[in-house]
Amino acid sequence: MKTETTDGTAGKVSDEGRMAGCLLRFAGHDLMDFRKGQKDIGGSDGCIDFSTGDNAGLEKCLKSAKIPEAYAKHCHTVSLADFTVIAAEAVMGRTATKYNKDDPFVKDGLLDTFRENFLAGRETANTCPWSNDRMPNAEDGLDAMKEVFVDHVFNASKDGWRMASALIGAHTIGGASLENSGYEGTWAEPADQGVFNNGFYKSLLLKGWGTETAVNGNPDKNQWIRIDRRTPKDHK
Repeated sequence: MKTETTDGTAGKVSDEGRMAGCLLRFAGHDLMDFRKGQKDIGGSDGCIDFSTGDNAGLEKCLKSAKIPEAYAKHCHTVSLADFTVIAAEAVMGRTATKYNKDDPFVKDGLLDTFRENFLAGRETANTCPWSNDRMPNAEDGLDAMKEVFVDHVFNASKDGWRMASALIGAHTIGGASLENSGYEGTWAEPADQGVFNNGFYKSLLLKGWGTETAVNGNPDKNQWIRIDRRTPKDHK
């Protein structure tokens, strides 16, 4: 976990970033419960358990973004599983740096790429009790990444690590809150929190990071914080 504190307000997230982050988190968590060898369960099936800690805050933000109402208009023609993927791809394409509002589906643009490669037919799971505790634990670092993404989600790919590295770049959108995850802060400057760009990777390379242990007094939550720029409070 990495957090920005450049403005002295940890966890501050723009409205656009919050909504986009909500949709991407929902689709990502829906995908990440896939396990190789367990047929017909897991993956993008439109089902997660909102009551578990990993998904804290998701139900609230989805309702706030009026996603249930949006799906209700299309529920007779597309499964919730497919709709979840479509919504996430729409967010990524709409917030991409090269998005062109005058020609949203410009050739080779992100929305065009998603549309041309979209495969429909995902079946919605009405319940998914087996999905609990399948999200990667940030405290376990690369071991968790390997267990969830390399060994399972991207197991069919010969380049699972590259795929996993690309996926975590979505963390440039939105941020973390103590209420939902036990971590606090953002990965990008406020102006970029609603932009699907490579800001996450730039932050890794170009900013100075240091450890913050026992976030909010919780020894099970440890994160990285900015140490190359201090607020006035830090100098007292």
